[in-house]
Amino acid sequence: MAGEAEGLDRLTRTLQTLPDVAVLRPGPIGGEVPHVPPGIDLVLLNSLRNTPATPRTLRQFRAAPDNPPAAVIAAAWQGTFMADCLRAGAAGILHHGLDPMLLLSAMRILASGGSVFFEYPSPPVAPPPAAVAPAPAMSAELALKTLTARQKEVLHLLAAGLTNAEISGQLGIARDTVKEHVRAVMKKLGVPHRVAAARLIHRAGLLKDPTTKDD
Repeated sequence: MAGEAEGLDRLTRTLQTLPDVAVLRPGPIGGEVPHVPPGIDLVLLNSLRNTPATPRTLRQFRAAPDNPPAAVIAAAWQGTFMADCLRAGAAGILHHGLDPMLLLSAMRILASGGSVFFEYPSPPVAPPPAAVAPAPAMSAELALKTLTARQKEVLHLLAAGLTNAEISGQLGIARDTVKEHVRAVMKKLGVPHRVAAARLIHRAGLLKDPTTKDD
Protein backbone atom coordinates (compact mmCIF):
# COMPACT_ATOMS: atom_id res chain seq x y z
CA MET A 1 0.00 0.00 0.00
CA ALA A 2 1.28 3.43 -0.93
CA GLY A 3 -0.02 6.89 -1.74
CA GLU A 4 -0.65 10.20 -0.03
CA ALA A 5 0.44 10.37 3.60
CA GLU A 6 -2.89 11.82 4.76
CA GLY A 7 -5.17 9.04 5.96
CA LEU A 8 -2.58 6.34 5.28
CA ASP A 9 -2.10 5.41 8.94
CA ARG A 10 -5.84 5.03 9.54
CA LEU A 11 -6.24 2.94 6.41
CA THR A 12 -3.31 0.76 7.45
CA ARG A 13 -4.88 0.14 10.86
CA THR A 14 -8.16 -0.86 9.20
CA LEU A 15 -6.43 -3.28 6.83
CA GLN A 16 -4.46 -4.84 9.69
CA THR A 17 -7.72 -5.86 11.38
CA LEU A 18 -8.82 -7.93 8.38
CA PRO A 19 -8.24 -11.70 8.28
CA ASP A 20 -5.59 -13.08 5.91
CA VAL A 21 -4.34 -9.58 5.05
CA ALA A 22 -0.68 -8.59 5.42
CA VAL A 23 0.11 -4.91 4.81
CA LEU A 24 3.37 -3.71 3.28
CA ARG A 25 3.92 0.07 3.23
CA PRO A 26 6.79 1.46 1.18
CA GLY A 27 5.74 5.01 2.06
CA PRO A 28 4.01 7.99 0.41
CA ILE A 29 4.13 8.45 -3.36
CA GLY A 30 7.26 10.30 -4.36
CA GLY A 31 9.02 10.77 -7.63
CA GLU A 32 9.36 7.06 -8.31
CA VAL A 33 6.92 4.17 -8.50
CA PRO A 34 7.02 2.01 -5.33
CA HIS A 35 8.95 -1.22 -5.82
CA VAL A 36 6.64 -4.25 -5.58
CA PRO A 37 8.36 -7.31 -4.13
CA PRO A 38 7.36 -10.82 -5.23
CA GLY A 39 4.26 -12.34 -3.64
CA ILE A 40 2.18 -9.15 -3.43
CA ASP A 41 -1.43 -9.82 -4.54
CA LEU A 42 -2.79 -6.27 -4.69
CA VAL A 43 -1.52 -2.68 -4.55
CA LEU A 44 -3.70 0.03 -2.98
CA LEU A 45 -2.97 3.69 -3.70
CA ASN A 46 -4.28 6.10 -1.07
CA SER A 47 -5.51 9.34 -2.68
CA LEU A 48 -7.58 11.54 -0.37
CA ARG A 49 -6.72 14.70 -2.28
CA ASN A 50 -7.11 13.28 -5.81
CA THR A 51 -3.64 14.48 -6.79
CA PRO A 52 -2.29 14.02 -10.35
CA ALA A 53 0.44 11.86 -8.83
CA THR A 54 -2.01 8.98 -8.47
CA PRO A 55 -2.89 8.37 -12.16
CA ARG A 56 0.73 9.15 -13.09
CA THR A 57 1.94 6.47 -10.66
CA LEU A 58 -0.68 4.04 -11.98
CA ARG A 59 0.52 4.48 -15.57
CA GLN A 60 4.12 3.83 -14.59
CA PHE A 61 3.09 0.92 -12.39
CA ARG A 62 0.98 -0.77 -15.09
CA ALA A 63 3.85 -0.44 -17.58
CA ALA A 64 5.59 -3.31 -15.76
CA PRO A 65 3.98 -6.56 -17.02
CA ASP A 66 4.55 -8.57 -13.85
CA ASN A 67 3.01 -6.13 -11.39
CA PRO A 68 -0.18 -7.17 -9.53
CA PRO A 69 -3.53 -5.34 -9.89
CA ALA A 70 -3.68 -1.82 -8.46
CA ALA A 71 -6.69 0.02 -7.03
CA VAL A 72 -7.24 3.55 -5.73
CA ILE A 73 -8.79 4.37 -2.35
CA ALA A 74 -10.26 7.88 -2.35
CA ALA A 75 -12.61 9.96 -0.23
CA ALA A 76 -14.18 11.87 -3.14
CA TRP A 77 -14.05 11.87 -6.91
CA GLN A 78 -13.27 15.40 -8.09
CA GLY A 79 -13.29 16.51 -11.73
CA THR A 80 -11.80 13.92 -14.07
CA PHE A 81 -9.92 12.05 -11.35
CA MET A 82 -11.83 8.76 -11.71
CA ALA A 83 -11.57 8.80 -15.52
CA ASP A 84 -7.85 9.57 -15.30
CA CYS A 85 -7.31 6.64 -12.92
CA LEU A 86 -9.29 4.25 -15.13
CA ARG A 87 -7.35 5.32 -18.23
CA ALA A 88 -4.14 4.81 -16.24
CA GLY A 89 -5.08 1.19 -15.55
CA ALA A 90 -6.77 1.13 -12.14
CA ALA A 91 -8.48 -2.22 -11.50
CA GLY A 92 -10.81 -0.56 -9.01
CA ILE A 93 -11.70 2.60 -7.12
CA LEU A 94 -12.89 2.26 -3.53
CA HIS A 95 -14.30 4.69 -1.02
CA HIS A 96 -12.17 5.51 2.02
CA GLY A 97 -15.09 5.00 4.41
CA LEU A 98 -15.93 1.50 3.16
CA ASP A 99 -17.02 -1.00 5.81
CA PRO A 100 -13.99 -3.20 6.64
CA MET A 101 -15.66 -6.48 5.63
CA LEU A 102 -16.85 -4.98 2.36
CA LEU A 103 -13.33 -3.68 1.82
CA LEU A 104 -12.06 -7.24 2.34
CA SER A 105 -14.61 -8.56 -0.20
CA ALA A 106 -13.55 -5.91 -2.71
CA MET A 107 -9.85 -6.64 -2.18
CA ARG A 108 -10.35 -10.36 -2.75
CA ILE A 109 -12.20 -9.70 -6.00
CA LEU A 110 -9.49 -7.30 -7.16
CA ALA A 111 -6.68 -9.70 -6.22
CA SER A 112 -8.36 -12.47 -8.22
CA GLY A 113 -8.44 -10.31 -11.36
CA GLY A 114 -11.87 -8.69 -11.03
CA SER A 115 -12.88 -5.03 -10.96
CA VAL A 116 -14.69 -3.14 -8.20
CA PHE A 117 -15.96 0.45 -8.27
CA PHE A 118 -17.74 2.15 -5.38
CA GLU A 119 -19.23 5.46 -6.40
CA TYR A 120 -18.89 8.36 -4.00
CA PRO A 121 -22.15 8.54 -2.00
CA SER A 122 -24.47 11.48 -2.54
CA PRO A 123 -24.51 14.18 0.15
CA PRO A 124 -26.89 13.18 2.94
CA VAL A 125 -30.32 14.73 2.90
CA ALA A 126 -32.32 15.40 6.03
CA PRO A 127 -35.75 13.74 5.85
CA PRO A 128 -37.19 12.24 9.05
CA PRO A 129 -34.84 9.28 9.78
CA ALA A 130 -37.65 7.02 10.95
CA ALA A 131 -39.43 7.37 7.59
CA VAL A 132 -36.38 6.46 5.51
CA ALA A 133 -34.07 4.17 7.48
CA PRO A 134 -36.19 0.96 7.55
CA ALA A 135 -36.72 0.85 3.78
CA PRO A 136 -33.39 -0.75 2.69
CA ALA A 137 -33.56 -3.41 5.41
CA MET A 138 -37.17 -4.35 4.55
CA SER A 139 -36.39 -4.50 0.84
CA ALA A 140 -33.36 -6.71 1.46
CA GLU A 141 -35.28 -8.93 3.85
CA LEU A 142 -38.07 -9.51 1.34
CA ALA A 143 -35.59 -10.17 -1.45
CA LEU A 144 -33.65 -12.60 0.73
CA LYS A 145 -36.77 -14.71 1.25
CA THR A 146 -37.03 -15.25 -2.51
CA LEU A 147 -33.62 -16.96 -2.67
CA THR A 148 -33.33 -20.71 -2.81
CA ALA A 149 -31.33 -22.56 -0.15
CA ARG A 150 -28.38 -22.90 -2.54
CA GLN A 151 -28.53 -19.21 -3.51
CA LYS A 152 -28.43 -18.28 0.18
CA GLU A 153 -25.31 -20.43 0.60
CA VAL A 154 -23.68 -18.70 -2.38
CA LEU A 155 -24.65 -15.25 -1.06
CA HIS A 156 -23.26 -16.06 2.39
CA LEU A 157 -19.88 -17.03 0.90
CA LEU A 158 -19.93 -14.16 -1.60
CA ALA A 159 -20.53 -11.63 1.20
CA ALA A 160 -17.64 -13.17 3.13
CA GLY A 161 -15.39 -12.21 0.21
CA LEU A 162 -14.92 -15.58 -1.52
CA THR A 163 -14.32 -15.67 -5.27
CA ASN A 164 -16.36 -17.87 -7.63
CA ALA A 165 -13.55 -20.43 -7.66
CA GLU A 166 -13.47 -20.54 -3.85
CA ILE A 167 -17.26 -20.85 -3.65
CA SER A 168 -17.10 -23.67 -6.20
CA GLY A 169 -14.60 -25.56 -4.05
CA GLN A 170 -16.48 -24.85 -0.82
CA LEU A 171 -19.85 -26.07 -2.10
CA GLY A 172 -18.58 -28.74 -4.48
CA ILE A 173 -20.34 -27.34 -7.54
CA ALA A 174 -19.06 -26.22 -10.96
CA ARG A 175 -17.83 -22.66 -11.45
CA ASP A 176 -20.40 -22.09 -14.21
CA THR A 177 -23.11 -23.13 -11.76
CA VAL A 178 -21.72 -20.64 -9.22
CA LYS A 179 -21.84 -17.89 -11.87
CA GLU A 180 -25.51 -18.67 -12.57
CA HIS A 181 -26.34 -18.57 -8.86
CA VAL A 182 -24.50 -15.24 -8.46
CA ARG A 183 -26.41 -13.76 -11.42
CA ALA A 184 -29.71 -14.97 -9.96
CA VAL A 185 -28.86 -13.54 -6.53
CA MET A 186 -27.95 -10.14 -7.96
CA LYS A 187 -31.15 -10.07 -10.03
CA LYS A 188 -33.36 -10.94 -7.06
CA LEU A 189 -31.63 -8.39 -4.82
CA GLY A 190 -31.78 -5.75 -7.56
CA VAL A 191 -28.06 -4.94 -7.45
CA PRO A 192 -25.60 -4.43 -10.35
CA HIS A 193 -22.66 -6.48 -9.05
CA ARG A 194 -21.56 -8.93 -6.36
CA VAL A 195 -19.99 -6.37 -4.03
CA ALA A 196 -23.25 -4.39 -4.04
CA ALA A 197 -25.06 -7.58 -3.01
CA ALA A 198 -22.64 -8.06 -0.13
CA ARG A 199 -22.96 -4.41 0.87
CA LEU A 200 -26.78 -4.58 0.86
CA ILE A 201 -26.88 -7.64 3.10
CA HIS A 202 -24.18 -6.36 5.47
CA ARG A 203 -25.91 -2.98 5.85
CA ALA A 204 -29.29 -4.59 6.46
CA GLY A 205 -27.78 -6.87 9.11
CA LEU A 206 -29.32 -9.90 7.43
CA LEU A 207 -26.25 -12.01 6.77
CA LYS A 208 -26.88 -15.25 8.65
CA ASP A 209 -25.50 -18.75 8.45
CA PRO A 210 -27.24 -20.19 5.36
CA THR A 211 -28.04 -23.39 7.27
CA THR A 212 -30.24 -21.42 9.67
CA LYS A 213 -33.92 -22.17 9.18
CA ASP A 214 -36.23 -19.35 8.13
CA ASP A 215 -38.96 -18.39 10.56
